[in-house]
Amino acid sequence: MIRAAIFLLAIACAAPVSAGQIVWRASTAGVLEITAPPPPLEVDPPPVEVGNFGIFYGTTRVRANTSLMIQPLSQSGFPGAGYTYTAASMPTGAKLEASTGMISGKILAAATYAISITVAKDGKQDVIAATIVVE
Repeated sequence: MIRAAIFLLAIACAAPVSAGQIVWRASTAGVLEITAPPPPLEVDPPPVEVGNFGIFYGTTRVRANTSLMIQPLSQSGFPGAGYTYTAASMPTGAKLEASTGMISGKILAAATYAISITVAKDGKQDVIAATIVVE
């Protein structure tokens, strides 16, 4: 009971401060300041479109005029051999390797590029999305 009363008295004596900071004031001991670190920033990744083959690219962010290498992924790691990758259009400075699906090059213009890539294997095909954000 005495501990609860002391605790309530201590809370009543605390000075108003910004979030994450607690300042205790005592008449005999001076000021004890405790600053908590800010909570970690939690960012939910955007949903990734997974095609029928289980292959996906997702969204990649790069700076303008820096080397770009984006490899397609699959739910089990990297896609196996035998796939063919094509795209109707690519950003200026980027190219798509038909046998590996690797997107490489340097994009000079800052923009968001949405690319539709057709993946084919054994007479079947699927269209998957790749997004490149150039800053």
